[in-house]
Formats: sequence, C-alpha cells, structure tokens
Amino acid sequence: SETDKAYEMSVELPGLEPGDVDISIADNILTISGEKKAEKEEKDKRYYRVERSYGSFQRRIPQPNEIKADKIEARFKNGVL
Repeated sequence: SETDKAYEMSVELPGLEPGDVDISIADNILTISGEKKAEKEEKDKRYYRVERSYGSFQRRIPQPNEIKADKIEARFKNGVL
C-alpha cells in the first residue's frame, strides 16, 4: 500500500524465523530471499525415521525511483514480514 510518506508491504512467511530471511535493495529492486527448513520425525517401537526438506525462495519487487534505500525499515512478527 502507499501513504503520503511511505510505501508499505506485507509478506507472509509462515514457519520461518527472522534469521531465515534476507532483505536487500539494489537498483530500486527489493529482494526478499531465504530458505525454509522442515523436519518430520516418526518414532515407533520398531523404527525411527527423520525426514528433512529444504526449499529456497527469492522474490524481486521493483520499487519506484524515488525510494530512499537508507530509510527502509522491516519488522517480522508471527510469520509476517
């Protein structure tokens, strides 16, 4: 969304922690990237199994020319950036 003083956006990143996400801006392109790691564990009397899955992501979002990179702020709460 856009206000008189700022552009605002929300990105849903369920299951991620702030340390899993990288944010950068270059040439008026905001890049949000990271890696999601999931682990599933099953225990039974006869076996023990652990499955791990990983997936990386990257989203590039063009920004208006007048954006001030040094004024960008980010907050991460409850899986929403």
